[in-house]
Amino acid sequence: MQTLIINLPRHSDRLAFQTAQMARLDLRYQLVDAVDAATLPDSTYQRLHLTWERPLRKAEVCCFLSHVNAWQAVVKSGEPALILEDDAVLADGVPPLLNRLQSRKDTDLAVLEIRGRKKILGKRVQAITPDFGVLDLFQDRTGSAGYVVWPSGAQKLLDKANRGLAGPSDAFISSHYALRAVQVEPAAIVQLDMCEHYGLRSAAGGTSSIGIVGRPPVASKARGLFVVRRLMSQLRIGWRILSVWHKAERRHVRLNPHQFSNALTGESTSTASLAK
Repeated sequence: MQTLIINLPRHSDRLAFQTAQMARLDLRYQLVDAVDAATLPDSTYQRLHLTWERPLRKAEVCCFLSHVNAWQAVVKSGEPALILEDDAVLADGVPPLLNRLQSRKDTDLAVLEIRGRKKILGKRVQAITPDFGVLDLFQDRTGSAGYVVWPSGAQKLLDKANRGLAGPSDAFISSHYALRAVQVEPAAIVQLDMCEHYGLRSAAGGTSSIGIVGRPPVASKARGLFVVRRLMSQLRIGWRILSVWHKAERRHVRLNPHQFSNALTGESTSTASLAK
């Protein structure tokens, strides 16, 4: 399976980390140039930043557009791809997992990541390798650092984006209920800034480059619109959960730390600097 890594050219430290990781796992990859906030046209930001449930930061719009670029590449190739943000840490067993996922014909999206929040999951796990299984994913919560998307799923996401909509990349994906989505368990990807949370490496802390930037102010005349959008979103989530509750449960996705035994050793660049 092809791997697409979203990376800003000036983030050479993260690229070095991913290059070493791809070599360790023997995965072929291509780079997708991330959209840079420093060069994002103001007209593009103004067109998109008020289309979500709250005003979007410029970094959030750039991250979203970077994922759009990756979806376009998947549609053009006609093959599924693993989409990675450049601070994603992969478990040792990812290559055989990707080989098995590639043959699936009934899936639009497979989420490999966890990020500390419970998800709404199916009750039955289907084993696909000796180390990993998949189960239905009815409601994700957060994270877009590592997922497999099929051309069918990429096209569904592009169709939504082409309506002039944008959002935080993870929320934009998880709110698209037409996607036939599954979750990999145990989780196979963790972002660098979550490694300490999962006990993978005590020095791997850090913060999201998006989260450290303050949110744009909300004009008083627009507050009502955002309140309505947020309310409608919560109602859709509530209805979604109710509609699948007979076959689903709300819980954390399991993670096996031993599957990351080689993932954070021997890097030439410190994980602390990469996670900033």
